[in-house]
Amino acid sequence: MSEHTLSAVLTFALLAGGAAAIGSEMFASRHAVAARATMQVVTMPEVTVIGQRARLVTSAGRRAGSSG
Repeated sequence: MSEHTLSAVLTFALLAGGAAAIGSEMFASRHAVAARATMQVVTMPEVTVIGQRARLVTSAGRRAGSSG
C-alpha cells in the first residue's frame, strides 16, 4: 500500500516540477531571452565518413544471413 502512495506522490511532484519549469521559461524576462539570442554560434566543418561494415562471421564459420 505504501509503495502506491509513494508512487503517486512522486508522480505528482514530477508533474508539479515540470509545470513550474515550463512556467518559469514562459514568463522569463525578455532580457534573458535577448542575452541568449546574442550568443556566438560555432559551425563545425563538414565531415565525410568513408568506410565499410565488417562482415559478421558466426561461430560455424559462415557469414550471417547466407543460406546453404
